[in-house]
Amino acid sequence: MLESKAVKHDLEGMKNILWRIHNSVEYRVTRSEIVRAMRAWRAANKRGSGGVNPRGFFKRIGGVEVDAGLVAAHRSLLFSMYAADPAIGRLVMRKAGRVFAEIALEGTDGVDEATHVLARLGIGLFDFIGCRRGVCVFRVYECISCSGLPGASGIGDSICEWEAGIIEGITERVFRIRPVVQEVKCWVKGDPYCEFHALLR
Repeated sequence: MLESKAVKHDLEGMKNILWRIHNSVEYRVTRSEIVRAMRAWRAANKRGSGGVNPRGFFKRIGGVEVDAGLVAAHRSLLFSMYAADPAIGRLVMRKAGRVFAEIALEGTDGVDEATHVLARLGIGLFDFIGCRRGVCVFRVYECISCSGLPGASGIGDSICEWEAGIIEGITERVFRIRPVVQEVKCWVKGDPYCEFHALLR
């Protein structure tokens, strides 16, 4: 009971802080710019040269200093949560991501519109690959939580619980099914992007 109250308190505080951080910056970006950036990432990954310029799209659109400030604020919160208690930190970050998606994506229609909103907020380039046999695949290029981090983060083999929560929110909003989301690729594991599988129950 006490742990549940602590998680609810942490979640409320985390939600408010993350909302303030991400609502303070809006990258002026068009849907076509996002599509071009995702195509470039896909092409680079096919050639085996993906991930060479972490957060390059957001630095170009919003400026290096603006993006560095947003990333630093987000990661400071992320790492402090994981350092305090990794299990509760992951749980709180995932739930905060889901709640953040509910708020930020209110009124959006479909995955394309949701990815545009998330890019404007500087969270990453969310690429919906598609669904097959009850599994939907999302890739996140230039992920705010991990893009550019070295493989030895000290936190584990993947750290993007917040983005996993956002994908839960997107998937539930679009498909009206509460998914189980698992991160299968992550920058800190040596991958050039993050990949999430959303299992539709």
